[in-house]
Amino acid sequence: MNKYEVVFIVRPDASEETIGQAAEKAQEQVTRNGGIILGLENWGKKKLAYELQRFSEGTYFKMDIEGPGDIVDKLARHFSLSEEVIRHQTIKPVEKKSAAP
Repeated sequence: MNKYEVVFIVRPDASEETIGQAAEKAQEQVTRNGGIILGLENWGKKKLAYELQRFSEGTYFKMDIEGPGDIVDKLARHFSLSEEVIRHQTIKPVEKKSAAP
């Protein structure tokens, strides 16, 4: 199983309930496809570097997950079909190797 960091941005005009549902749906998608949620952080509403879909800000989430390699594609498909999520990115963090003496 691989570890991934997923950052997604929810549209700023979404209600608190909709924002919570978007986070829950993302978590359900991970667990449904054999993954494990290691952590979920709501970074709050922040200004975007550039306009996305006529929005200049959005609510950021960071989710740490562990799962099989195909989970990335399934999660990307979920986000692209979601109306609430305006941007997402998944990365595989680099494992830091300790220096051997």
